[in-house]
Amino acid sequence: MLDKIALAAVLDSYVFCTLWDLGRFTTLVAFGDSYTDDNRFNYFDAHNYTPPPIGWAGSADYDTSNGRPNLYNYAVNGAECSDEITPRTAAPRFNFPTVKEYEIPAYIADSEYTEPNGKQFLNAPQDETLERLYDSGARYFVVFNAAPLNLASLYGLPRKKGKVVSLYWPDKPSNTTEISYRMMEQTVTVNAIYQYRTPFVAEVGKTFNGAKFAVFDVHSLMTNIYNNPSAYLNGTAPLNVAVPVRDCTPEVCITNESPDSHMWWDDLHPSEQTQRVIAREFVSVIEGKSQYASYWG
Repeated sequence: MLDKIALAAVLDSYVFCTLWDLGRFTTLVAFGDSYTDDNRFNYFDAHNYTPPPIGWAGSADYDTSNGRPNLYNYAVNGAECSDEITPRTAAPRFNFPTVKEYEIPAYIADSEYTEPNGKQFLNAPQDETLERLYDSGARYFVVFNAAPLNLASLYGLPRKKGKVVSLYWPDKPSNTTEISYRMMEQTVTVNAIYQYRTPFVAEVGKTFNGAKFAVFDVHSLMTNIYNNPSAYLNGTAPLNVAVPVRDCTPEVCITNESPDSHMWWDDLHPSEQTQRVIAREFVSVIEGKSQYASYWG
């Protein structure tokens, strides 16, 4: 899942002379899937699966005006890394948009687009995917590592309220224990690759001269929420890291009260409170002082 590879390219021209020397944070360009998508997939869904036009602004869920960083979000619900790896069908003759084939090209097209009034649409400076971002002007990269999806009810162990059947996976195989441990194995493997590959790319390779990289350890942060919910969740009902806010069976869905008491929104996605925790820590990553980040470059 691309949840594990949600990528944010942070662009800025005002820097300090430190390891992570991002000074004045003005622009955030985000890539990913449903963990990051604001409403881009809704456009596809409402327009017969045709992509938004170049220069499409698309309102985000949260205001970025009043001096806050400009947000350009190219994430699409259901996206994968590339059709070359895991093509995934969303509708007849239509695959889910991917980071490589859709999101990066859409960002590059917008970065070159000028609106009819003469204003540049994208208010930002100008491995293959990273190189394309680097060549377009990106110099600060925040890579989110793999979330602990084995803790979500879609992939969770049965004894920890993992779902035998889910709306996200109606024909799920019966050996849910094997599925849970397989997901844990995959996330650990991916995170190990990030841990060792990123410093090589940043410090040894010559492709990204002048670029800075941060690996945001979302896996550890969410695992801490799971193991110590009272430090992060603040609802009025008993805290719950297993049952989601919207708890569905094939027949019926129940929305639990006090959503801030839950770690998960549904069988796969974090709750709004969990997202607040991640967002708060992301700010610390950008400021260069997060205990959940490794900095390189």
